Amino acid sequence: MKEKHIERFRHAPIYVSITTALVLILFSACTRVFNVSNPIALLPAPVSIDSAHWIDWNIMFPPGTSNASIDQEITNIEGEITRYLAPHGYIGYYHVLTCPCDSTLRNLTAIPVLGSGQAFQPPPTPPPPPGGSGNGIAYTASLNNPLLVDMPVKAGDPNNVNAAPSKRLPLKDISVDNSKTLAIMDTGLDTSYFSNPIANMLWTDPQGLTLRNFTFSNPTFPLDYFADDHPGKHGTGVTGIAVHALGETGSYPRIMVLKVLDNNERGSTFGVSCALSYAVQHHATLVNASLGYYNTATNDIDPVLFYYTDLCNHSQNDSIFVFSAAGNLGLPHTTLCAAPSKGNELSAANGNTRLFYPACFSNRLMNVITITGLSNLSQSCFYQNYSAKYVSAGVLNAAPGNTCCAFPIAAMNLSFEGSSFATPVASGKVMGCLLNTTIGTARSTRQCLNSITQTSSSLTAVTVNGKYIDNTKDQR
Repeated sequence: MKEKHIERFRHAPIYVSITTALVLILFSACTRVFNVSNPIALLPAPVSIDSAHWIDWNIMFPPGTSNASIDQEITNIEGEITRYLAPHGYIGYYHVLTCPCDSTLRNLTAIPVLGSGQAFQPPPTPPPPPGGSGNGIAYTASLNNPLLVDMPVKAGDPNNVNAAPSKRLPLKDISVDNSKTLAIMDTGLDTSYFSNPIANMLWTDPQGLTLRNFTFSNPTFPLDYFADDHPGKHGTGVTGIAVHALGETGSYPRIMVLKVLDNNERGSTFGVSCALSYAVQHHATLVNASLGYYNTATNDIDPVLFYYTDLCNHSQNDSIFVFSAAGNLGLPHTTLCAAPSKGNELSAANGNTRLFYPACFSNRLMNVITITGLSNLSQSCFYQNYSAKYVSAGVLNAAPGNTCCAFPIAAMNLSFEGSSFATPVASGKVMGCLLNTTIGTARSTRQCLNSITQTSSSLTAVTVNGKYIDNTKDQR
């Protein structure tokens, strides 16, 4: 295994003594963790990124906790799980993954098996949770939620992800501003869809190995792997739209490629949390997150993902704004521009708990900017989510000759649809404002965001205060 320093496997004994207070609640196909040392209630979505993993938890320890202390606490957690399994005749196989840039963030998966090797699922009825306060270190835990990406319009050759593009996005022969970095968390980047100067824009770590691969699903891929191996070129399209949205600037930003989604658009909140930690440590200016997951539990959030998204608020210089896609209804999308239904609304009212994260952190974190697409100045796109509470702004994209909710890039011979591609319009335009030296006065990210948004009274039920970004004159 290549990156031996970031993961380990363990076959647990039947019993390990316990020195920590961990409450386990395991029922049907759902596993949840409550840490009595932490006040945050943990009720994330009851799904696992891998059905073979009976347990899939992200565990975050306080900053500065030593690796030895963390390893001991993980052992204690495994011991508690093993003690639960023992009366039923099972043993546990454990896999622990460490975020390579943040040793306080771990992922623990477990598979229970009989002596014959036969796994069981769902778990048996749990015993009462253990009592006592324990003397272990405090930590926060949550389910490792799988991420969703909805891309119904495929780009490129779906049978050959290495097929050469028929067109490339031309880039101007201008300088790169090293003080501005746009981090894009997605499927990676295929540089062949751009003219050669794209290589000059790629952010690299001047202090050592540049981390770009946060999928961790294929141990044969190195940590600097960033190829967009997704057949639809999701990350490449997002990057292309963001670069195009910069407009007439005197320089380009650095592009920090954070590959958190694999070739099947699969990722997890562990990978995203790890990538956010990396972006904060290396002072990204903006983060584009055209991804997310649905949480159907009332008023619950993923505390680990929330922590790292909020960490972007506390950067050394300015807050790092996270531009997040509002999400979409599931496929198929039979039309692009019909009137949206109530099912599109992100809401926690009246028992409706259809919330999409990190987009729905926007009402708690001022640095989360949630973006959707607009059919017109009175409604969102047919299948794209809207909300007067959670969606910061809509992007109106109705260039002549194009279907209203699509985002074609003629220069790259690609076309996209979905809130994933409305989002980089916003992040790209804000970055363009930050780079614009003709303004004369330096602007903050918030000032730039305000400068590109307008309001419409007919949109007040669709976005917060009816805010929108007019992209209709931005020809592609």
